[in-house]
Amino acid sequence: MPKILYVQNVLCQQFGSAGVSHIRSPVVEQLEPLYSVIEYTKIPMIKLPGYEADDIMGTLA
Repeated sequence: MPKILYVQNVLCQQFGSAGVSHIRSPVVEQLEPLYSVIEYTKIPMIKLPGYEADDIMGTLA
C-alpha cells in the first residue's frame, strides 16, 4: 500500500473523513502572509476556493 494512502487512512481514523482536509498545518497558517506579499508586489495570482493549484494550472494549460 502506498504510504500516502496509509497516512490518509490513519488521519481519517483519528479525525473522521473530513479531518484530512481540515487539519491546520504550519503551511496553511503561512498562506495568508504569503498572499499579502504577492498582492503587495503585484504578482498576478489566480486563487479559487475549493480548487487546488494543479487543477487551475491544468485548466489554463
